[in-house]
Amino acid sequence: MPHASLTDDAKQRKIAELTRLFLHKHYCENDTELLLSHLDDAFSWFGAGEHEYAVDPATVIRTFRAFAYIAFYNSLSKTA
Repeated sequence: MPHASLTDDAKQRKIAELTRLFLHKHYCENDTELLLSHLDDAFSWFGAGEHEYAVDPATVIRTFRAFAYIAFYNSLSKTA
């Protein structure tokens, strides 16, 4: 039995749902692992800063984990 394809509306809802989840996990819970686990093998990232870019998954993963570490460390200094 062939795999049932999602309709365009269902695809858009799924994309919106995943985007919402990724953003919430990354920005609200400082959890980048869910997003990182969904990256394709060929992935580029371009941030807001002129120096913020990466064109290979290993660098993107290191960068996002560094962001998470810095955010975690900064949150500790605010509570101390």
